[in-house]
Formats: sequence, structure tokens, C-alpha cells
Amino acid sequence: MKKICFLIVGLFLSLFAVEALQAQANLSFQGILKKANGLAVDDGAYDLTFTLYDAETGGNNVFQETISDVDVASGIYSVVLGAGATAITAQFNVPYYLGIRVGGSSAVEMVPRIRLTSAPYALALRGNTNTFPSSGTVIADAQTIAGKLAVGQTILPTTQSLQVNGGILARGGAPGGSGSSNNGYAFSGNSGDTDSGLFSTADGKVSVYANNSERILVSNTASDNRTYLKSNVTVENSLTINDQLLVTNATTLSGDATLGVNANLAYHNGTTVHNDWRLVHRDDFSSGLEGWDAYPSINSGTETTDPSVTTLSAGFSTNSLIRPTNNDHVLKKTYNLAGHTHSYIMVKFNYYFIDSWDASDYDRGWAGFANSLSDAPEFAWSQIGGFVSDTGNWDFIGNTGRTDHAGVFTMMAKNSGSLPVIIVGATLDDATDDENFGISNIEIWVR
Repeated sequence: MKKICFLIVGLFLSLFAVEALQAQANLSFQGILKKANGLAVDDGAYDLTFTLYDAETGGNNVFQETISDVDVASGIYSVVLGAGATAITAQFNVPYYLGIRVGGSSAVEMVPRIRLTSAPYALALRGNTNTFPSSGTVIADAQTIAGKLAVGQTILPTTQSLQVNGGILARGGAPGGSGSSNNGYAFSGNSGDTDSGLFSTADGKVSVYANNSERILVSNTASDNRTYLKSNVTVENSLTINDQLLVTNATTLSGDATLGVNANLAYHNGTTVHNDWRLVHRDDFSSGLEGWDAYPSINSGTETTDPSVTTLSAGFSTNSLIRPTNNDHVLKKTYNLAGHTHSYIMVKFNYYFIDSWDASDYDRGWAGFANSLSDAPEFAWSQIGGFVSDTGNWDFIGNTGRTDHAGVFTMMAKNSGSLPVIIVGATLDDATDDENFGISNIEIWVR
């Protein structure tokens, strides 16, 4: 074979995205083959081998293709690399160098290798600081997008992501049917919905749309800084509310709703917001007296013998209750309501009429509020005993053969202070008689 030298006339690089997840490229190349004397080689067909390296000398072979029977006329030839069975999978995110040899595998590759360079307008793909590799994360500084940014098979590999170092600005406005308005951030491909996503319809307002229908609105304007749920809401886990929850449509909770210390459930009647009661304390005596003690009189601040704790196994309930040793003693507890802002206090409790209470003797249970342990109470509840005949079989505590009675009762006061004392007792006809009382399940509610 005659000795041949090599001269590059032009080099053109064009990248084409394909449907495969890994980006591929075709590289168009044109050159001139000359003899050692500077004349063009004879016209004919030549076997040419092209190799891409990641270094000017040495380095790694990132692509190699042999093209047989390349037509050469007046020394000029043109080829498209990567169009055959061997695809170019290089990322083109580093400089590459092209080596060429003419003839079979034993031919010597010409030197120096040719460095690939960009066509002038291809530089716009890279920009000053932006990098778009053929695979991996696409990194971009802040970009203003006037139309759609498609992230999918034709722009980015679907397994990769777009990383923005500054911010992306999308057009405001509602999505329009099937995303016809080209606004906001919607979804397409892989069963995505082009009119479902995040959109800003006005200054200070951001909405989540599904099928071109607004479902969540977040507003932060001078006149409105609320979040609106535009349809029925299902909460499948705990919901913590540190402020008021205003519900204008049906809300289904399949988990807990936890309120902050002074948060309220509020109801609106069209003109006024009304806060609901909230539970702030509960005593069920499962762990003992839980702060309750017995006192010899309603205005005594000196404790006496501790009440007894009894767990019922039959009758009215299986609750634990407390009762004084003497039936003319009273039960008291001071509740700390500091931190629970309220205007009203409500107490719910179970009261037990134990043994031979008689309506004719005016045996009566009572309860009330006081400002301290030594103050006489303001009575808020009372009940005469002797509901049914003493021959009944409701005998679940006290003396055998005596009918017992129990009920759930409520008393309420207007703002009894931050340290109210709850007092519960009984007025019975005989302090030595087989009559007594007990309480359980005390709940303190405020609003």
C-alpha cells in the first residue's frame, strides 16, 4: 500500500436524543486522504477505523468503529460515526480526541489525534455555567422558562433528575384543560396528568390542582393568610393543630387530631365563631388517688385519712373509684389550669350512691368549686338519693344486700381561675349509718 498522510478538512458534531434511557450520539465527520507527496489518494473504497479517546495521548478508548468500503473521491470522504451497529455512548462532558487508521487492524494509527471541538451554535447548549451531560443529573443555574420544561425521554433520562442551583421561574395562572395554558408545574409521561400540579393563580396565592380543578389553596396576602382545602379531607394519621381549625366542608378523621395547649375546635354560625370544649385533665384512679384527698369538712384545709381506692368488677362499670372512710368527710383536689386559657370550666364525673340512701331522709350528694382548700364551695350540682327500692340487686360495692346507685353528672362554672378546687361530698342522715359515696372518671373541660 502506498504511504498515506491525513488532513482534516472539517469536523461536524451533532447530538441526537433517542428513546433509550442512555443518551447516544451520531458524529458526522469529513476529511481528506493524501499521499506522502501531498497528492490525493486514488479514488476508490477504503477501510477506515475511528477511535475516540479521553486523552490526547494514551488514555481510555471510549468508542471504536471500523467502516468498510468508504468511498473516497479526490481524497475527500464523509462518514457518520455511531450510525451502525456500534453506538457512541460517551457522555461528551470531557474533551475527546479522534484517532484514525487506514487499512486493517495491523495499520498504524495516524498522529496526532484530532481534538473534537464544538460548532459555534452548539455552545449555547452548554452556556457559561450550565452542564448538560448525556446521562446523570442535569445541573443548571437559575433559568426563566417561558413555556414547558419537559423532563422525560426526549430531554432527560427518566431515571435522572434536574438540579437547579438558583431557581426556576414558571409562568403563573391556572393549568387549563390538559395543561393547555402551559402554566405552572404539571406532569406528563408515565400516566402523568398535564393539568395536575402546582400553580400560582394570583399574587400571594399558590394552589394544587388535580384534573384542572383547584384542590388546595395557600394564601398569604394582606387580607387573607389561610390555607383552604377545597374538597373533603381524609386524615389517615395524627393531625396537630396549633391554632384554630375552621372546617367549611365535611372532614373525615381516621386517626387522631391533636390540639395545642390553647388551640380550639371552632364552629361558625354565619356571624360568630364559637370554640368547642377541650379536655385538659382526667383522673380515673388507675394509678392511685391522683391528687385527691379526704377532709373532715367542706371548709377544712387539713387532710384526714386517705380515701380508699376500689376497682369495680361488676355492676355499673369496671372503673376504679375512691370513697372516704367516714361518710361525712369530703373529697377535694386542686387542679392547675395555668396555660389553659378559658372562660368556662366544666367537670364531668361518675358519682356512686353507696348502700341505704333514703329520699325521705333527704340524703343528698353534692359537688362544687372553691378558690382554695379552706374555702366553702359554691355548689354547682346536687342529687337526692333513693332512686329505687332497696330490694334491688344493684349491689356492687359497700354492704351486701344494699342497693347501690350511680350516674354520670356534669357541673359548670364561668372561669373558676387557674387553680380551682373541686369539692365532692354527701349530706347523709347519719354519719354512722351504712351510707357512703364515691367518685370516678373525673374529667376537666375548658373553653
